[in-house]
Amino acid sequence: MSIFDWQDAYRIDEGMIDAQHKNLLKIAEKLFNAVLARRDEDHLESCFAELLNYTQKHFNEEEAYFERLKTSGLAQHCEEHNVLAKELQKTWDAEKLGFQEEPGRLLLNWVEERLLPHMMIEDQEVYSSKGQ
Repeated sequence: MSIFDWQDAYRIDEGMIDAQHKNLLKIAEKLFNAVLARRDEDHLESCFAELLNYTQKHFNEEEAYFERLKTSGLAQHCEEHNVLAKELQKTWDAEKLGFQEEPGRLLLNWVEERLLPHMMIEDQEVYSSKGQ
């Protein structure tokens, strides 16, 4: 069992986006496990770069897809993507400083409190507004 198991609640019923969301969770888990295992800095940076790059790729592709569907609220959704990407970078920077008692806690919190709600609520709302 993984810490970021895919759940039906995360689905928006769109194949490409759901597949990318699943992959985001897998990459986040890979980084989380590397942090817990206290892997070397090069490995951790590589895992983080993979997560950040894939997050940005996903956001770009999701935005283009929602634009093709003519969804409402897309500008605000794009701004939220920018905020999330900046938060991810700040979370990682703080994680690297190592001041928290539990390694990986900041990353875990970001996934649970920001990424998952974004997928479950905000992505679903924008997807549901297609053609409006």
